Amino acid sequence: MTIFFIVLAVLLVGTDQLIKWWAASTLPGNSIDLIPGVFSFTYAENTGAAFSMFENGRIFFIVITVLLISGAVFALVKRYFKGRWAELALFLVISGGIGNLIDRIFRGYVIDYLYFELINFPIFNLADSCVVVGAAILALVILLEKKPEEKSGDRLEQASSLGVLNEAAPDEVHEEAGEEAQDGEDDTPEDEEEKD
Repeated sequence: MTIFFIVLAVLLVGTDQLIKWWAASTLPGNSIDLIPGVFSFTYAENTGAAFSMFENGRIFFIVITVLLISGAVFALVKRYFKGRWAELALFLVISGGIGNLIDRIFRGYVIDYLYFELINFPIFNLADSCVVVGAAILALVILLEKKPEEKSGDRLEQASSLGVLNEAAPDEVHEEAGEEAQDGEDDTPEDEEEKD
């Protein structure tokens, strides 16, 4: 499955770079409506973070992106998060990070081209989408997945509760046996004759 995700990551980075090359050569000074008034291809040069936030911080964002990619790779190698969804999420984050890192290093800015006009959302690109979707999936995995310590804690609680029940059981048996013996002692000779 890891090989599949590696191939997927390479395809996503390649597709992102290909669309950016097309956008740079076709879109400047021109906008292509996909859904008029709702969604369009619109060219923008972003010197900030995803969705054009915090502009003019090239070196800072290169360092942050390298750290982000390194952290995701480390988590994959150490298998910090288990499961296919977590693996997919990390590869999406890595793909998006590499896609925008290439732009920052070789162009000095990131090419954005997707514009959601309906809500005037900041122009973004495929790499941004990969990072955001990957981060969202990873957040869901972390929220829904029980940690090993919690699981072992639950098992200990179950075991201790069973132990308490098992310890209590013999005492109950002894108490019942004592009551029967006491009843036997309370029997009078007349009762014994009646039994005979």
